Amino acid sequence: MHMELACADGRIVALRFDAVACAVATATASMLGEIAVGRSTQQIADLEARFVDLVSGVVAQDSALADLNAMAALARHPSRRKCALLAFATLRAALAGTASATTEGNA
Repeated sequence: MHMELACADGRIVALRFDAVACAVATATASMLGEIAVGRSTQQIADLEARFVDLVSGVVAQDSALADLNAMAALARHPSRRKCALLAFATLRAALAGTASATTEGNA
């Protein structure tokens, strides 16, 4: 997965991605791209923490996650969680200016 960002005044103003990935990773990246625009790095970190809770089954839904709530079913499929978390890891790396991302250490 590859993400390109445009940021201004500490916020994401545009995001695009390209992925050769499974449907879960691609769908999550697409939905994340929709809600990431306009948000700060801290707000993205908060969304990621909420998303981890969602896909881990800690919460059933979270209004802040918008369409990402569709991934709640991953609570029943732990082997697919890293697929969904790849988009957040890639976005985190892009925000940090890092060339690579990992989902190691995530749910």
